[in-house]
Amino acid sequence: MPGISLMEFWPLPLRAKCGLALRCVRRVEQFFTFPENDPEAAQHLKAFADAKALALAFALGSDEAPDEAERIRIVTTAYATAEATHEMTQFAGYSAAHAAQIVRLAAQIPSESNNESQMEAMASAFGSYRVVLSNAMPFAKELVEMTLRQELDKAISLELGANPDRGKPLDPSDEGPLGPLWPLGVPMGYA
Repeated sequence: MPGISLMEFWPLPLRAKCGLALRCVRRVEQFFTFPENDPEAAQHLKAFADAKALALAFALGSDEAPDEAERIRIVTTAYATAEATHEMTQFAGYSAAHAAQIVRLAAQIPSESNNESQMEAMASAFGSYRVVLSNAMPFAKELVEMTLRQELDKAISLELGANPDRGKPLDPSDEGPLGPLWPLGVPMGYA
């Protein structure tokens, strides 16, 4: 993504990475829809909602995540759903799966001596940004990139902690410290 590199997510603590990923989920969840007669729609919507809920609780500061087996189930189901639905949902399912993946990885990071899980968490946050950018219409791409750049810079300036710590909570809502999702105006295609 021009203007934002993968490594720019490295210094952020896990909750900040998760909160940023959740803001991306909010930007693209409008694309995660299915025809009324789709027999798997409820199952897909539940997988998306479960991944989003897991990530939101973590970003807001909860350490009361489900046990490891349940976290793995949520993440695995979210990624399977994203893969099964990507063509009709403009890859929106991946944004929720990436956000939930950060929570799964957070449980592993304190006990790991290498940084593989830290790298995966960084890549998950970056992946959520890529989903948003991939949905930008060509004439709106610059506005989307500027919005994402401002958001990342703001998150870094908040001093929420440092990698690999969990860090302070980050409210990903419009009322949180990062403000509205589209402070420069909602780009066409995201309304």
